[in-house]
Amino acid sequence: MSTVLGITIIFVYQYLANNLYSKFDRQIATLANAASHSLPKLKSNPNLVQNLVQSDRIFDNDGDLDIPWQDLQQSQQTVEWFDVDGKLLAKAGSQKLPSLPFEPIAQASQVAKVQQLEKHHDLRSLIVPIYLEGSLSETIFSEFAEKYHKKHSKENDKEQKKDSEDHDKDKQEDSAKYLVIPTSEKVLIGYVRVSESSEELEEELERLLWGLGWGGLLAIALSGAGGWWLAWQALQPIERNYEQMRQFTADASHELRSPLTAIKTSVDVIQSHPERIHQADVKKLSAIAQATEQMTHLVEDLLFLARVDNANLENSGDRTANLLLIPLDELLEDLLEFLEPQIIAKEMNLQVSLEVIAIRGEASQLRRLFINLLENAIAYTPSGGKITVDLQQRDRLVSVAITDTGLGITPEDLLHIFERFWRADRARTWRAGGSGLGLAIAKAIAQSHGGNITVSSQIGMGSCFSVKFSVN
Repeated sequence: MSTVLGITIIFVYQYLANNLYSKFDRQIATLANAASHSLPKLKSNPNLVQNLVQSDRIFDNDGDLDIPWQDLQQSQQTVEWFDVDGKLLAKAGSQKLPSLPFEPIAQASQVAKVQQLEKHHDLRSLIVPIYLEGSLSETIFSEFAEKYHKKHSKENDKEQKKDSEDHDKDKQEDSAKYLVIPTSEKVLIGYVRVSESSEELEEELERLLWGLGWGGLLAIALSGAGGWWLAWQALQPIERNYEQMRQFTADASHELRSPLTAIKTSVDVIQSHPERIHQADVKKLSAIAQATEQMTHLVEDLLFLARVDNANLENSGDRTANLLLIPLDELLEDLLEFLEPQIIAKEMNLQVSLEVIAIRGEASQLRRLFINLLENAIAYTPSGGKITVDLQQRDRLVSVAITDTGLGITPEDLLHIFERFWRADRARTWRAGGSGLGLAIAKAIAQSHGGNITVSSQIGMGSCFSVKFSVN
């Protein structure tokens, strides 16, 4: 959600910024193109801009846009005219903007009809090369100069009444001054540079960015709150179903204990009088007794898991604060001594490394946790294999590692190995009769004691179950 919103904010900001900059540049280009018409006049009279500021407006009536430079009052704009060599001819507009260096392009053909946009921090400048045909340039200048001299002549009345011969002579000299030179190629006559500060635009974009940023954060916060509320609403039926299933498991297991006890008792009574049993029914009774025993263990396991789940839900904080200290080294030694006949029967190599460590917990549950892991290691390790039991403490972490050289577990099976009633097919061939709850019970016990259990395994190399407890 945040990624999509961030991309949207960036897209909107870039779109609006590009539009504003494009509009800004078009305004500069319009002003530059309008100012380019004054370049031929300024080449002959560099003081024309200052003269126009002090005089009335004069338009050349050539059909192009004429700029009354005396009205260029924007404090953030400047217009500069340069000759072919880059020499400044005139400047109009704000005097507060910094003067930027100007370098003309060496080859005129490289900039034909090209406008060059320069960016200097908060200042944007547009350089327009001016190309005019020789005849057009001189004609425009002659017409403009004639109007200008007629309107602003400083001659007195006596000088205006000179005899016609002298006046004709002066006109001929003026005509010679603005001689038309026909040419078929366009000639670069100079440059016009328009500069304008983009500080206000940058501030506007900064405000826009802040607005989008805060708006995005607000949208994320509202979306997160709404998502949490929707997730909470969606989880309520699931939690109710889970609670009902957990309660059903506990109730069903409890109710099954009585009939299973009755069946087991009846089978034991019948088997205690073998003379009354028909020979064909011996195997049937044995199967019934075995199935009853398995069902009894399954019910006990389910009841145990239900009690652990209830304890985890009801207790909060440190669940082991009021429990007794249990010496793990002695507990593991007792379990290994109990399982020693099975280890000897399979001719396994047992290596034990136990530090003297005690943790708070319930002895019966811890005994069940580790006996499940040890029985799995013995059951799934072939004869002549090796089992290692290691108990150690590092800082506030107690670790019990049980390693075997058995078949190993596939990566796919590792994802489900602690799920209830789950067993791999290979496990069934090695240890028939398992309920599939052993590792689930081991994990539940570890978590109820503030710990966790992990497993690492490689096919053909064996497995390592590691139980870690946090101690104070």
